[in-house]
Amino acid sequence: MNGSVNFKVRRVADGWEGTITLPSSGGAATAAVTAKGPTKSVALSRATGLAHQVMDSPIFKALLPPQAALAIKAAGALAKVGPKVARIAVNVLKSKPLKSLAKLFGG
Repeated sequence: MNGSVNFKVRRVADGWEGTITLPSSGGAATAAVTAKGPTKSVALSRATGLAHQVMDSPIFKALLPPQAALAIKAAGALAKVGPKVARIAVNVLKSKPLKSLAKLFGG
């Protein structure tokens, strides 16, 4: 783990599974949240909601690197706009990490 938030989506028998891995600032520990959904976007959206709940913990928030909160916030915004807008965002965004995240949500 390189200290950055990691977003993954994979096909499972009954739909899609979205996983968000949250690192600690020291890199020694991580927490992962996983959620299922009928589409990639729904699975990642549900996982983002769970990540927000984890980040509400003052103890865990103190362990997270500063960029983790921004990554979860960006994922939440992409989840709200939906896959069509996420596909458009891929062509507009300049940041490679944000482009990659938009590609996941855009399906």
